[in-house]
Amino acid sequence: MNPLMPPPREVAIQNFDRSRASLKALCEAHGQERFRNLVFKHPVLGEIDGVATVSFIGYHEKRHYKQIREVLRKLAADSRG
Repeated sequence: MNPLMPPPREVAIQNFDRSRASLKALCEAHGQERFRNLVFKHPVLGEIDGVATVSFIGYHEKRHYKQIREVLRKLAADSRG
């Protein structure tokens, strides 16, 4: 399934970079101890602390990165015929 109205590539990258910078600043400002005392409810994982949440975000980004690379490989193979 293709996105209905994807932003231009540069805008998507800028949005990602801005979001990542904000998360890093938040982590630096509040520190690991404060994040350990936060609890978030994940629909599948249940209750997880803030440190686990930030780690989850990183692994989730890696998953999408791998998916994007796979799609690009398939597109390149299809264009070669």
